[in-house]
Amino acid sequence: MFKNAIAGILVFLSVLFTTVDIVGLMYVFNTILGGPAVQVNAVSVVNLITAVGLSVEFCAHIILKFTQVNGTRLERAKAAVAQMGSSVLVGITCTKLLGVIVLDFAPTPLFRMYYFRMYLSIVLLGSFHGLVFIPIVLSLIGPMHKRTVNFWKDFCLLTFLNRKRMLQFLKPASLEKKASRV
Repeated sequence: MFKNAIAGILVFLSVLFTTVDIVGLMYVFNTILGGPAVQVNAVSVVNLITAVGLSVEFCAHIILKFTQVNGTRLERAKAAVAQMGSSVLVGITCTKLLGVIVLDFAPTPLFRMYYFRMYLSIVLLGSFHGLVFIPIVLSLIGPMHKRTVNFWKDFCLLTFLNRKRMLQFLKPASLEKKASRV
């Protein structure tokens, strides 16, 4: 999907940050909010693995649109959020939020503790990283557009060829004689 290494690295970092944030929120849930403690067990690990998959979904659409749009980095980040932000917000965030809110009314503490708290964290943090963090990072250090990269490659190639030709014309005759003797 991504032909650009910078875009792939940004997806990886966003997923990593979201997962680390969720682990941090597990600690916050245990110390500040009280109630039953969220422990590291099979259920929480499965939720963290699910967080990795969902985090990719939140940021991949924005980055993909960013790589397809023309303009400067800032213009491309704005266009990516304008064109894909509503799809990510409504199609992913709101849909998952509606499904997660129902879990808060579950009669067993297991569902409220491991599924409601953690899935709510996944949705909120994933949408934050996908709709706020990623566009800001893309506008600052996002990958250049193909046309810009090709322009700089052509410019460097032409500069190198022109420099080589200029050196041939500027080379003193005495150096040419020494080079021919060797």
